[in-house]
Amino acid sequence: MQKLSETLPEAEVRPVRQIMEGEARVLGRTQATLLATAILIILTATLCVLATLTGWVYDRRRDFAIMKALGASQRLISGFVAAEAVLLGALGAVIGFGFGIGGAAWIGRANFHAPVVPRFSVFPTILAGSVAVALIAAGVIRALDAFTLSVEPGEWVAIMGPSARESPP
Repeated sequence: MQKLSETLPEAEVRPVRQIMEGEARVLGRTQATLLATAILIILTATLCVLATLTGWVYDRRRDFAIMKALGASQRLISGFVAAEAVLLGALGAVIGFGFGIGGAAWIGRANFHAPVVPRFSVFPTILAGSVAVALIAAGVIRALDAFTLSVEPGEWVAIMGPSARESPP
């Protein structure tokens, strides 16, 4: 580096590798932070979808009871919940992608004075991820449904113990 400075006195000579290594460390930390943030956002979205689907199932429990009384299987009802989850995930992906494109364009113009070109090639991945998150939430609801206690009218005595009408042995 000293020889280069002596050979070209009008040029400014700086160690590029040291600068690049420092910038690479900063970039690595930034990528790790963005990855952690993305994971937290996905977990939050999963919880939001779970809450939405749980509310939907709770609101429709009478409809499901009528369907079961008319002979619908648990598989059919689970299919309805899964279809609703897929629809909710796909709709969320489309709306979120649209708002994301609009937000990125606004930030690009406001902060960088440059246009941001939307990357439509990532939409299939976003759609698949969104539907997967919704199906995971529907699977959690299904798993929780498997642990609920279903009691027939005649089983109350067995669960609650002997009734007052029965005499102890």
